[in-house]
Amino acid sequence: MRLTLDVPIDVKIEENGETKETLRVTLRYPTKEEEKQFKSFEKEIKELFKKLNKFEKDLQKIDKKIEYAEKRGDYEKAEKLLDEREKVENRLEKLANDFEAKGGENYPEEMAKKSFDLLVGGADKDRLRHYAEMVGYIKIMNLLREERDKLEKKQSGE
Repeated sequence: MRLTLDVPIDVKIEENGETKETLRVTLRYPTKEEEKQFKSFEKEIKELFKKLNKFEKDLQKIDKKIEYAEKRGDYEKAEKLLDEREKVENRLEKLANDFEAKGGENYPEEMAKKSFDLLVGGADKDRLRHYAEMVGYIKIMNLLREERDKLEKKQSGE
């Protein structure tokens, strides 16, 4: 068995069934430390998402309490609840900014982009990045991994 850290891959860019260009890149596996960082990032973004949902539910509850207090004519209570609502809104806004800074709901694409930056190499990496920006980093990384796996199977004689 031969162990290759960087697997060379030829990426054929086709248009209308014809090869427009062939890009030469390499793909490697992440180190244990890099894998740990990816998992940590993913865990962090999922926790932020959970917190955002919790604070949004809290806002809905406070709104209902405000409405109820106003219907009862308890404007002092309604005013306190408005202050509480403002505090929750401020925390929600900060969390939303953090969430967006990490890729927001588009975090899988951000993860794929980070993987691309870290794991893809070779002379045509920047040219492939151009295509990844058009079709998506997730799609490009999935195709590269599939090709790497095929090449490794051939290499091991399977």
